Amino acid sequence: CGELVEFLERRGVPVEVNVIIGAAYNGAVNMAVVTVKQFRNKLDKNQLLLMSSDPRYFRHRGFKAIISIYNHFGIQAPSYLGELTEDMGQKFVSLLDPYAFVFEQKYSLDEAVSEVIKLLEEYEKKRTTI
Repeated sequence: CGELVEFLERRGVPVEVNVIIGAAYNGAVNMAVVTVKQFRNKLDKNQLLLMSSDPRYFRHRGFKAIISIYNHFGIQAPSYLGELTEDMGQKFVSLLDPYAFVFEQKYSLDEAVSEVIKLLEEYEKKRTTI
């Protein structure tokens, strides 16, 4: 994610980065958006990497955020804090902005590279239709 943002911004493409936190439970999906970098701000790669990939962040603040989402909606949080469903982030973002892209969780370098290639190809398609 950090490399992709840096790559695009060096080529004059303004990028906003948000971390999406959420969980599905009892048929409902509850999500929140945390803006890490706005379009007009300069990239702080350390902050971006902390918010988007550091497991220590999610062990503390991420779980705290999920509990806060349940509290906000007045839902009793399950003991396992809910679960991720397929394409949960993509579906949520598509509702907010059809031109936005989602870099989902990837657990290997090959998966991440494939995701970046896919995002750049989608960006090129969307860019020509705007």
